Amino acid sequence: METQLIVGSVVLINRGAVEGKTIQQISDFATFRALAPVNTKNLAIDSILTLFRDDAAPPALTDFDKAYLSAYYSSDTQILSSDQVMSTIGEQYADAQDRED
Repeated sequence: METQLIVGSVVLINRGAVEGKTIQQISDFATFRALAPVNTKNLAIDSILTLFRDDAAPPALTDFDKAYLSAYYSSDTQILSSDQVMSTIGEQYADAQDRED
């Protein structure tokens, strides 16, 4: 049985905020925001979700972003607690970092 996780989504971005941002950055940001709920208030990791918070935002989705989305939509984590999902995200992020080194 398939689970429908998204019925619809809208991402609104202030026109003035996109000045100096690339199409890649804006599309990655909007896609991430549309696909997964994330509280970015205290986010202290390299992520496209910091695009409108500082000038040092990454040029595209980061390894953390990809690990988050992968873990969030993994069939293995759909019935787990948020702590277990966060653990899976951490493991996938660490694996991605190891591959880069």
